[in-house]
Amino acid sequence: MPECQAYVRKMNLKISEMMVGAIYAESMMTIIDTIRDQTKPQQMKYVEFIVFLCRIAHEHYNGGPYENEQLYLKLDHLLVTFLSPLNMKPNFLFGERFEVEAEEERQRVQRRKQKLKRAKARSLKTGEAVDPKLIAEVKTYAEVKTYADAKGTAAEKAS
Repeated sequence: MPECQAYVRKMNLKISEMMVGAIYAESMMTIIDTIRDQTKPQQMKYVEFIVFLCRIAHEHYNGGPYENEQLYLKLDHLLVTFLSPLNMKPNFLFGERFEVEAEEERQRVQRRKQKLKRAKARSLKTGEAVDPKLIAEVKTYAEVKTYADAKGTAAEKAS
């Protein structure tokens, strides 16, 4: 357990050491005979370690804006943090954003579209050119969205 507490401390997660101890204990399977081998409670099996990481990810995001996100996304976002104390990098990440982040992006793009619409209206009245960066931003998002929608539709048809 002290190793797990030190590991979580190295990752700078917002979880108290007392909570890490409780998570450690909850992650362990029932130990039949602790008298013969008293080191068993200090040894985690692979499955127990995976459960420990899942519980740590859940606790880290508990009470924040990402609390209701899927566990695999929480793990995906913390995987780099889990591996950094070991000087390792993940071989695979889902790379999906949290729903909260995606919603913020949708709102940001909607504001940019409204700004472009106002700029075009002002351009018609005054004859000023519309900012090309604004046009490029909105166009780029539309292309990415169209690609993602087509990809999603193809996946739905396949299943």
